[in-house]
Amino acid sequence: MSIQDQEPELKLIAIAENEPTREFYAIIEFRDIDGETRKIKVPRSILKNRKLLRDALATAGAYFALSDDTNITALDNLATKENTAARWKYVSSVGWQENGKAFVLPRKVIGNTSSPIKLKPPIFQSSTQQVKIGKRGTHQAWVETVAKPARFSSGMVFGICCALSAPLLRMANLSSFGVLMSGPSKVGNSTLLVAAA
Repeated sequence: MSIQDQEPELKLIAIAENEPTREFYAIIEFRDIDGETRKIKVPRSILKNRKLLRDALATAGAYFALSDDTNITALDNLATKENTAARWKYVSSVGWQENGKAFVLPRKVIGNTSSPIKLKPPIFQSSTQQVKIGKRGTHQAWVETVAKPARFSSGMVFGICCALSAPLLRMANLSSFGVLMSGPSKVGNSTLLVAAA
């Protein structure tokens, strides 16, 4: 059976809040015109407006049947699932959330909360934000190029420890801190700063 003979596949995955803007979105999974599965985030306000919802889905490549009745039924089914859909929250920033129960990274969340609302990484406003705070390199490369050479310098080890301790401060119920490293010129003060960063 070709895709042209099928009904549209539309599924409401979640209702999500974008914490910084306090706006709500409907996360919809759909089959596109090539038969592939995709997701789209649309304003929650259009979930009950068939025309706007269909336009948003069609623009994203969603497949719709030739029969308007079939399409209307599929769109109406989305709206009826709103109260039972999963709840997500796109947090405003990376770092500890929910009193230290979850740690949010740019692309995933580590840990679980008792809340029924699932935490999600922040929504990036542009692709350059993802690149700037994304992961670069590998653990093994860091060990070879930073950790191993630093083992011969107590100042370098101290600087790296300070940098790596930051995510643990909240768990230890400690305040943030600053460290002033000083010394004569050309003894590695700037190198220590780069290694810690």
